Amino acid sequence: MLKGLRNQKKYGYYQHLYYNNKKKLVAEILDGETSGAKPPPMNLVEDYYRNIWSRSTIDDSPVNNIKTVNSDSIFAPISRDEIKLALSNTKKDSAAGPDSVTIKEAKAIIDNLYVAYNIWLGVQGIPEQLKLNKTILIPKGNSDLSLLKNWRPITISSIILRVYNRLLAYRMNKIFKTNDKQVGFKPVNGCGINISWLHSLLKHARLNKNSIYACLVDVSKAFDSVSHQSIVRALTMNGAPSLLVKLIMDQYTNVNTVITCSGSISNKINISSGVKQGDPLSSLLFNLVIDELFDVIKNQYGYTIDNIGTTNARCFADDLTLISSSRMGMNKLLELTTKFFKERGLNVNPSKCMSIGMSKGYKGKKSKIESEPLFSITDAQIPMLGYIDKTTRYLGVNFTSIGAIDAKRIKKDLQDTLDKLEHLKLKAQCKMDLLRTYMIPRFMFQLIHTELYPKLLIKMDILIRKLAKRILHLPISTSSEFFYLPFKEGGLQLTSLKEAVGLAKIKLHKKIMSSNDPMLCYLIESQRSRIVEHFMKDLKLGDSLTLNEMNNIKECFMKEKRISFAQKIHGVGFEVFSSSPLTNQWINGEIKTMTTKTYINSIKLRTNTLETRVTTSRGLNIIKTCRRCHVADESLMHVLQCCSSTKGLRYSRHHKICAKVANKLVMNGYGVFREKSYPDPNNSGSYLRPDIIAVKNGHVIVLDVTVVYEVTGATFINAYQTKINKYNAIMVQIEQMFNCVNGELHGLVIGSPGSIHHSQLHIWHQMGFSSIELKYVAIGCMEDSLRIMSTFSKAIT
Repeated sequence: MLKGLRNQKKYGYYQHLYYNNKKKLVAEILDGETSGAKPPPMNLVEDYYRNIWSRSTIDDSPVNNIKTVNSDSIFAPISRDEIKLALSNTKKDSAAGPDSVTIKEAKAIIDNLYVAYNIWLGVQGIPEQLKLNKTILIPKGNSDLSLLKNWRPITISSIILRVYNRLLAYRMNKIFKTNDKQVGFKPVNGCGINISWLHSLLKHARLNKNSIYACLVDVSKAFDSVSHQSIVRALTMNGAPSLLVKLIMDQYTNVNTVITCSGSISNKINISSGVKQGDPLSSLLFNLVIDELFDVIKNQYGYTIDNIGTTNARCFADDLTLISSSRMGMNKLLELTTKFFKERGLNVNPSKCMSIGMSKGYKGKKSKIESEPLFSITDAQIPMLGYIDKTTRYLGVNFTSIGAIDAKRIKKDLQDTLDKLEHLKLKAQCKMDLLRTYMIPRFMFQLIHTELYPKLLIKMDILIRKLAKRILHLPISTSSEFFYLPFKEGGLQLTSLKEAVGLAKIKLHKKIMSSNDPMLCYLIESQRSRIVEHFMKDLKLGDSLTLNEMNNIKECFMKEKRISFAQKIHGVGFEVFSSSPLTNQWINGEIKTMTTKTYINSIKLRTNTLETRVTTSRGLNIIKTCRRCHVADESLMHVLQCCSSTKGLRYSRHHKICAKVANKLVMNGYGVFREKSYPDPNNSGSYLRPDIIAVKNGHVIVLDVTVVYEVTGATFINAYQTKINKYNAIMVQIEQMFNCVNGELHGLVIGSPGSIHHSQLHIWHQMGFSSIELKYVAIGCMEDSLRIMSTFSKAIT
């Protein structure tokens, strides 16, 4: 009993967390993050960041090799269209700044912004009121959140200023170009390129028995600490005129922020160093400062491949990786790098750096993995990763000393994650949502950027589908296509790892091969082409496929799934479901009032897997006759539409729909008459009783409701036409009785699994039903069909 109470309490807790903070729920069940994780007290927070931001660093290095650029376009008048574009490219949920102005409010004052932005551009400055920011703290991970170094500060200025800076950043990015070795904050898959680069280098050295040394350099609080004088210097070196330097640096003069966390607000803190994380200009300014490093180290001391070239460094924002073929070369690169960073007000943290080393193999042996520290910065040793049982994180992917980890480890992690999800005390539809939006995406990045073949992804897709079938109590034979079709077409909208990861790998390969870096192209071509060829073959893609053509491939895959699913027994009715998105909206699990049992049985109803003699014995030569009426085979269609034992429940289902229609018509001012009898002129002695006659302002509408078991769209069309043919003979009588002309006659056809044919939606809307109301009419019909099945099943057990 106590265990039951504990489970019930846990279910309530997780269910509440799901509806209020999904990210926190996922962090708890997968990462062990406690829900009460908070930063240290405000006094410590304020002192910590005041010591970083209010410290002004001098950068008096000479300015050499000033580039020449044409910056006239930066000072061209800002147009309303540019402002509209910048606003549209700003996320709708972007946080408001200290002035509380939202993106929606900013869109309403475009004319005012047009005037203000051009004034600011002209005077190279912004109003003092916009120089106050607010800073929030976001945890970097889940380890030791009592330490401030494990929190990331995001500084938020007014949305009005951020849109202005987005405009400036867009213009400046066209003018100022940084080294191709820096791929952060650029319109390329920078992480993918750098991960492929490092993995391929380590693999090349291992296969060719070469020496190689890599160092993943950690710069302490890089964005928060970079000298403002270094920003001025970088702008000047890159050819920025004095007016542009003034325009930019005005935003870093007399600038303050207040930190908000744990319900407290700090005193004002002056920002005398660093760039504002969260501001559109910050990434470009930081890149310009760091860019000079690549001019300092050039291509010296790197790893060389004969007749191809030399590479010694690549960077993603502040994640710098140095590469050399010798210890001496790496020591020299570290010396130049630390000196450069120190001049910019930045410090390298040796304890958080990581080195990887392999020394040359002799007598046919592979390169030897170094296990002891070999490098140091200011007498502090840099850790050496060592043997392949140890890993380090690089741009979101775990690396060993010989490259990215074996993808089989990711498969094991996926299995562990799926096990945790399966045993979570949560509604089935909520589990499916977490699987779709958090669990699968969690592994996508690593899978895209590790070395693997399609067979492994196929196995992982099978693991995911098996879990989905267990969660939803579906038979193991349920068609695979159903899991990948989109919600709007009646599917579960899961991601196929084989397709998504495969396409991403092919795209990344093609983009790298189209770059101007011969070293990178050679590494990728020699190390990864075979894998890409396997994916191309497995996905049935032509060798000559271009990047532009690949954008249409996903739709081609989906089209194949639609065709295949429609031809299977589990896809009966798919033609109708797929053409009526509003009746499929419940599948995403967001209807809180829907119970787990109803959701699971609704999925079974849609896939023709609810338990009957026919559905549980397909392909078997056994008796399938209905156990209640003994007249026909016991199929879903028979039980829901024909069986004499369910006749009363079918009447109830029909009458509920009629009542909803009648109530809606009354609300819209119609006089409503239910089941009035009229002599049938074509059959003496018989009477016809349409479900509803609605009269308003001399206009009459005759309606008759019918529930069908949909197989194709023709089921609805034929049922509609049957109603027209049946009641058309009494239309004259009805028009005369209510003194109306040109009356309307419609059959209201709805599918027992809760669908409405798209060609008949206008009839429902004409009666005043909104799309949301119509969705619930369809769900109501579906739930009544499930009651019919439940009552039938109880009667035979």
